[in-house]
Amino acid sequence: MKIIKLFLPIILLLFFASCNINKEKVSIIEFELFDEIILDIEDFSKNIPYDMQLINEEGRDLLILYLNNKKLLIYDYETRELINTINLDWKQLLCSYYVNKDSIYVYYNASYNEGYMHDSILQLIDKNSNIKNNYSFKGSPVWCSENLHYNKDSVSYSGLFFQNLPYSRQKIFMNFIKYNNSYIGDSSFLSPQLPLVGYFDTQENKFIVHDKITFPFFKEGIYYPEIMKHVSVSISKNNNPVYSFKYTPIFYEYNIKTDEISSNSLKSKLIDTILPTKEPCSDFKTTELAYYKEILFNSFNNLNYRLIYLPEAIYGEERYSVIIADSNYNYIAEGIIPEGHYVNKVMFKNEHIIIFNAEKTFANEGKVFFSVFKLNITKGEEEGINISENRDTNYCSTSKNNDENSNKNIIEYVTNLTNIHDSSYAITIVPANSCPSCIEVVLESYKLNKEVAENSNIYLILSTNNLTQAKSMLIEKNLYISKNIFIDEEEEYLNYHTSNSFNPRLIIIKNNEIVWDTIYNPTEMVEEYMDKIIDFHQYIHE
Repeated sequence: MKIIKLFLPIILLLFFASCNINKEKVSIIEFELFDEIILDIEDFSKNIPYDMQLINEEGRDLLILYLNNKKLLIYDYETRELINTINLDWKQLLCSYYVNKDSIYVYYNASYNEGYMHDSILQLIDKNSNIKNNYSFKGSPVWCSENLHYNKDSVSYSGLFFQNLPYSRQKIFMNFIKYNNSYIGDSSFLSPQLPLVGYFDTQENKFIVHDKITFPFFKEGIYYPEIMKHVSVSISKNNNPVYSFKYTPIFYEYNIKTDEISSNSLKSKLIDTILPTKEPCSDFKTTELAYYKEILFNSFNNLNYRLIYLPEAIYGEERYSVIIADSNYNYIAEGIIPEGHYVNKVMFKNEHIIIFNAEKTFANEGKVFFSVFKLNITKGEEEGINISENRDTNYCSTSKNNDENSNKNIIEYVTNLTNIHDSSYAITIVPANSCPSCIEVVLESYKLNKEVAENSNIYLILSTNNLTQAKSMLIEKNLYISKNIFIDEEEEYLNYHTSNSFNPRLIIIKNNEIVWDTIYNPTEMVEEYMDKIIDFHQYIHE
């Protein structure tokens, strides 16, 4: 009966991670109003901060603000007085980075000029609006009138909007969004594979792209709304770029010095898994779908903050939440940001977080309001929010595999890959394009029952051609490639798969005969998956 004691808690966990409501208990963040910033502005119609930054220059705290009005406004943080106005060269600024009064990087919206990306889109200016440098984008993976690298029907463009310009070590880090009329999940979206990220070296005046980072879990037929193809870029505590994706808790950090990429995960406990849609979806302003935003590091208190968008379907209006994690991305707590606040940009002042107060700003002409919050972690608990209960998906179906030839072939596959020759064993095969929640379910269950599994002929295969990502997913759960855990790096499993569902597959062999072969959806994993493994363990130890 030992196995039951170990595995029963997993049944509850599986329910939390399934297509149903997530009811996991979490430590909650309370937002205590510490201060309020009220700034006077000249143009009453331009009162939404598209870009903002808080810096300390020569012992003075400065708040830099851009309101879509061809100006950077510099305020004294303490007195709230406007002390300088920097006139800009283009119609619309996407983002900027204020290094010091002599070095201010500004990145313009290329759609307001001819072409997608070209010289003068990125400039270095000073506090007197003097242009010190126009940077050449020769070598970028983006189409423009003088530099055609890819078929113009599948070009990409940089999507650095509503975020601070990611700047570190004299480099500007960028994302690229594929620009075509295809849906995410269509073959035309996946091919050609254009670079997602790169950086511009301002010292070398050279553009560098790297193709080691791709959309996690993306395969043809896995659909997400178009908004999900936006990659967020931020800077880590190690001054490296961090690339995160809207539909998954997984993110990547790129070490510039070693040219290495590491993956990690910071998952919300308040929202359910963000599932793919059954059919292509182009709705940009979705009302049902939550999504992850960027991960921001606060150097004042050595903590990470992950922002999350909450849809109108939950609150009747757009809301946001934030996850707090330690410097190594270990989850601490989570909370919903007070009503009326937008996190298009946030800033940090010591341990406090500064958030744009849209409600007060829109109600007061000639003013921009920010709330300065102290975040208190309470011992209280809050149930998760049902985000995806009503969302249909290709991966919520169970398939019983009864074809004798297929059964025979799958044993051949397992034997060739693992060299398992036990007469009785249970093995779970997880394809890379399983829904993200399914992968989480299997890995978490194996983590909590690792020792029992190793002593009961219970095995696990991850079928993915991304070995780095697979290892990182295992390490996150304190798991490693071993005599019970295997990686199918060539994805040979695809040659033995006979169903249109790619969720985890459980195969049970007793006395060299297959007695169970099933592909599960998350809900049915609660009802059957663990019961079958428990039954098998009891059979082995009879």
